[in-house]
Amino acid sequence: NVIIHERDLALLWCSRGPCYLINKNNVAISGEGVVEKRGELPLYTVVDTGGLPVEIGRTLFDYPFIEHLKENEERLRSELGIIIKPDMLSASRFSDELRMQTEAGWELLLNSRTEPEKNIKTLRLFFDQEIPFDRQGELRNVDLRTENRIYYSLKNQPTEEDKDASENQDDNKSTKEEAPKENKKKKD
Repeated sequence: NVIIHERDLALLWCSRGPCYLINKNNVAISGEGVVEKRGELPLYTVVDTGGLPVEIGRTLFDYPFIEHLKENEERLRSELGIIIKPDMLSASRFSDELRMQTEAGWELLLNSRTEPEKNIKTLRLFFDQEIPFDRQGELRNVDLRTENRIYYSLKNQPTEEDKDASENQDDNKSTKEEAPKENKKKKD
């Protein structure tokens, strides 16, 4: 007997080159030929930037990772009008972190263990009390990885890297300005 179950979402986990299809039980299987199916079903790709090796047949998560991803995506779209791009990043599968880009141009950082209902409730509160939803284009990122905390930054605010670069430029300017000019011509 062959039992066929329709898949409503496919997830590829990419680490150190190859990508592995993750089934509904969070088990890694070969991802060959899946990319060619793009367009036939929603296909999400998570790149593990830590590069941890994946072993086919092993369970990658001890919680409903795919169900959380699917519910987060559906509820973000239907309840808040936020559309997530299909390519995501994770520092490692042990970090429980997902970095998602939105169609509006800002990044959403989630703890993949957190119940989707809590993520939606937190984001709704954020848009109601902190940044009006119609100003979401001003966002650089929203970070919900820490329980009971929301961190965010705006595009017009300098990041830590920007501040460091600015300080380095100021240091270089002051060094150049302090150097005495010696353009005197020698007299014979």
